[in-house]
Amino acid sequence: GHERYLKTTIFGLMGMLPDYAMLVIAANQGVLQMTKEHLGLVVSLKIPIFVVLTKIDMTPKKKKKQSLMDLKKILKIPGISRVPLTVKNNDDAVVAALNINKNAVIPIFEVSAVTGEGLEELTHFLELLPVKTIFKTGASGEFRAYIDDTFHVTGVGTVVAAVVYSGCLENNHNVQLGPFDDGSFTEVRVKSIHYKRVAASQVVSGQSATFALHGIRREQVRKGMVILDVEHRLGASYEFEAEIYVLYHSTTIRPGYSPVVHCRSIRQSARMFNFKTELLRTGDRATIRFRFLYRPEHVRLGQRIVFREGRTKGIGIITRVFSSKY
Repeated sequence: GHERYLKTTIFGLMGMLPDYAMLVIAANQGVLQMTKEHLGLVVSLKIPIFVVLTKIDMTPKKKKKQSLMDLKKILKIPGISRVPLTVKNNDDAVVAALNINKNAVIPIFEVSAVTGEGLEELTHFLELLPVKTIFKTGASGEFRAYIDDTFHVTGVGTVVAAVVYSGCLENNHNVQLGPFDDGSFTEVRVKSIHYKRVAASQVVSGQSATFALHGIRREQVRKGMVILDVEHRLGASYEFEAEIYVLYHSTTIRPGYSPVVHCRSIRQSARMFNFKTELLRTGDRATIRFRFLYRPEHVRLGQRIVFREGRTKGIGIITRVFSSKY
């Protein structure tokens, strides 16, 4: 993808929690700067990844060989340290599928959409990929879902799309929606639920569904808001602390640096402060305090964050949340 769409890529990786990532590289162009950017981001988020080298029918053999060499060289650098496995037949595809979750190998497929070469091995590999269980199974625990899109449907009203991270929700139940710009939550009723474009009586953790909400206008809802149980102890925070790792920065990061922070479907600029050292450079680790610049958000301990300014600058894990009172 183009650099201008990087925020959309990060939004998908953070908000959708994909099981796997497929890195597509055109053999006639080879490894580009955004290839390295996407590879570093996916590896940092610990998402299993495989590579598809396309357009091999129109690429000279010398150029294809060079693209493969460049790719394998990147996969072996410190920080990634994976074994590139070039898949030549269905037996290799089986080995790749069995080992991809061990984070030891990165399968590489050479395919052509024109001649169909390599597509059989790729589809066989996709069929064998095991489903990851990254969510709490069943309907136990409190209900929590982060909104990743909003709609207005004629005759229905406000509809939101969200990934359910925990718990279970049934039709015609009340939920808490927020936080709004002042940090408050409001109680709304879920009129109907759709899962995979089909009406459903309930939705459980691990599913991505749409909810028709009663008593709220679309312009009041935004991406990054959260839907919670009515009994949940409400919480919206301007500030949190995180252990971060600086992936890349051309100069240095100092107190007052304000990148865009991604956490689940939340995307907002935040100011970094409370540095224990004077500055941070590429490869440094530190515990830093962040403060959202425009509105409070609902964040929790242990959630992963990505902060960027244009390209990705670093990643982190939230270690402390400072609750705000309104």
